[in-house]
Amino acid sequence: MKKLSVFNKIFYVINLLLAILTIVAYFLPFLTPKSFPILAVLTLFLPMMLILNILFLIFWGIQLKRQVLLSIVVLIIGIPFINKFYKFSKTDLPVSSGDFVVMSYNVRIFNKFKWSDKLTVPIEITDFVKEKKPDILCIQEFSNAKEFDYSAFKYNYILSGGEKIRTGQAIFSNFKILNKGEIKFPNSSNNVIFADLKIKNDTVRVYS
Repeated sequence: MKKLSVFNKIFYVINLLLAILTIVAYFLPFLTPKSFPILAVLTLFLPMMLILNILFLIFWGIQLKRQVLLSIVVLIIGIPFINKFYKFSKTDLPVSSGDFVVMSYNVRIFNKFKWSDKLTVPIEITDFVKEKKPDILCIQEFSNAKEFDYSAFKYNYILSGGEKIRTGQAIFSNFKILNKGEIKFPNSSNNVIFADLKIKNDTVRVYS
């Protein structure tokens, strides 16, 4: 770093810190989030960190500085991780007769706490679901709302709790539900529900 200007030295320190954080972010998906709750959010910023590494690569490359190797190494190390968790498709995949559509939607108790000034939120959610025509609909923060119409689905599994306002999770399906259940997280009020669906000759488990 002796031949670097003060400006470049500062940039190289930033580049080095970014490289370390990027490599840590590569490995975080393989670790339990509970073990590293603060670091776990790094994966959300991985796309941005990759872009910054590319910008540093260009920055050092224009100056023909050997510091360019740092970003090159970081990006090369990340290739298997990027390919594993980020998929890029040039064309739309053909639709086959065996395909089905799954929708996941957090409806925020259908605006019962007036998160929005709109009074038609349940109706708008119903219209949106009807427009997308999912075969399976997984809803989080579900609560009964007379305006929400789910009669288009043949089967459902709703699990809710609470005293004043009952809320929970729900799975609506056009496929027969063979089995259903709940998974509770220890030391937490959060939970997950699941349903085993009969889809042709297969049994598919869906979580919400």
